[in-house]
Amino acid sequence: MRISTFQHANWTKHEIMRVQTSVAENQQKVSSGKKYLRPSDEPLAAGKTLAIGHALRHIEQMEKDITDVKNVLSNTEGALSNLRQALDRTNTLVLQALNGTQSPEDKKAIAHEVASLIKQVKYLGNTQYDGRYIFGGSKTETAPYDDNGAYQGDDQSVTWKLNEGYDVTIFQSGNKVITPALRTLETIYEKLNTNDMAGVQTALAENRRNTDNVINAITEVGAIGSTIQSFSDILGTQKIALEESRSAVENIDMAEAISDLSYMNATYQATLQAVSMMNKVSILNYM
Repeated sequence: MRISTFQHANWTKHEIMRVQTSVAENQQKVSSGKKYLRPSDEPLAAGKTLAIGHALRHIEQMEKDITDVKNVLSNTEGALSNLRQALDRTNTLVLQALNGTQSPEDKKAIAHEVASLIKQVKYLGNTQYDGRYIFGGSKTETAPYDDNGAYQGDDQSVTWKLNEGYDVTIFQSGNKVITPALRTLETIYEKLNTNDMAGVQTALAENRRNTDNVINAITEVGAIGSTIQSFSDILGTQKIALEESRSAVENIDMAEAISDLSYMNATYQATLQAVSMMNKVSILNYM
């Protein structure tokens, strides 16, 4: 069957446009570095990319939460370490006061330093992170200790769910270690001012127990921090694996893509030359 010039022109026009489209798509893939330009091009791959993106956003949110928790724990550990130093200093001062060679004036000087340590402990009890009080229990927006050292918080700790079935304490009650330490320091101050050395001796034993409790609290915070760090490391590994998976689904092999583009360009040029040879008039006149 004889093919009319018009039919031949339409066919060659269609063929040239098809090759042009392929060249343009390959150019866009090389420019973007992506295997597909629209989700409809690769529905399965697009679905995988969407799922991976959702998982990555979840991990990134958890990483932000972990950073926040780490900062709270760091501030908690710092406050407790300073509290321990204050109690250690109190133990030293009380032992000096119990020395039989100390005059009443010396004991008053020791009492004056204990008063300074009481103020320091009140300040530590009101430690904040990002505008939230660490030792007020669930009352994170209210200063736990007033000017008189009275506790204004509650005994409800604030926890963060690390994963299913495992919660970590991030905001704790000051009644756990700070309030007992503060009350004992106030007793020591009072007994020193009244020269009640028997009372000072009793309070010294209490202060030592408080010191041990603070040490245990520091250890507990450190253990929680180690657990958080391990979990953070796991999330980091998962994040890398997901990013690699997404790259495998989305990203092209650049060397292969450039080779394909070169091939398509050569095909396009060959098509134009073939059409030119088959027609006395360039097919472009029909476009």
